Amino acid sequence: MLSLTRVRESFWFLPAVFGIVAIVLAEVLVTVDRTLPTSLTEGLPLLGALSASGVARCCRASAPRC
Repeated sequence: MLSLTRVRESFWFLPAVFGIVAIVLAEVLVTVDRTLPTSLTEGLPLLGALSASGVARCCRASAPRC
């Protein structure tokens, strides 16, 4: 039990846990993104703006005309 306490109190424990959680969360989110059908995400305005065509429309609307 003493060694478990020492590990938790050491400097590298929390950054290591956060790094592992970040890697697992990234993998899960990429898998969810690939498995969702596009019909579910078409009506969401924030996700539409993140696509390539959404960014192009946003840039055209906000850029000054020359």
